[in-house]
Amino acid sequence: MDLPEYIDENVPLAPFTTFQAGGPARFLSVPENEEELAETLALAKRLSLPVLALGGGSNLLVADAGVEAMVVWLSDEGEFAAIEVARRSVFPCLSRRRCGGAGRG
Repeated sequence: MDLPEYIDENVPLAPFTTFQAGGPARFLSVPENEEELAETLALAKRLSLPVLALGGGSNLLVADAGVEAMVVWLSDEGEFAAIEVARRSVFPCLSRRRCGGAGRG
């Protein structure tokens, strides 16, 4: 299968987690703009794969067997600093205060 340069197949996810453990993603997409993101989502739909968003990798455990999914890693810089989805804005969660105390415990 010919893939765009921003999508790779069978990418180990361990380097993307703070635990440095876990198996591969079937596909990992690192789109740089809306067009590449739209193409990523279209490919996932054609392949009937779930789409999983990857953030900073903390509080994330990936099974050693990996995930059969299109994993999308969006940078919180540039075009993806704020993403509007279904009429709601989703912003990167950079602090506990901004996230309503999430992450305590």
